[in-house]
Amino acid sequence: MELTIDRRERVLEVRVKGRLDATTVDMFQEALHNAVSERDRAMIMDLGEVSFINSTGLRAFLMTVKLLRLQSATLQLCALTDSVHEVFRISSFDTIIPIHESMEAARASLSG
Repeated sequence: MELTIDRRERVLEVRVKGRLDATTVDMFQEALHNAVSERDRAMIMDLGEVSFINSTGLRAFLMTVKLLRLQSATLQLCALTDSVHEVFRISSFDTIIPIHESMEAARASLSG
């Protein structure tokens, strides 16, 4: 798994590539935890290149939501592949975390 993390105007933009499962989740959570600053108001995560996610990966998203909420920040997801989106829908995580078509749409949702 690969992560690219950028900060734009108090928003972390994270691009994830690869699988999110038991073999990668610890690195994923550690990288996100280290990147979050108390100045951040949101994190947008682009999952367009995530090829697989299981329940271990879903738990990592829940932990990220909790971490961000402690700082009054939000998590937004974007560009999910059909298979990853289906996992979020079946697990009802799409009712917990906003999902957008693109990074631009996620950014726009934060500005108004």
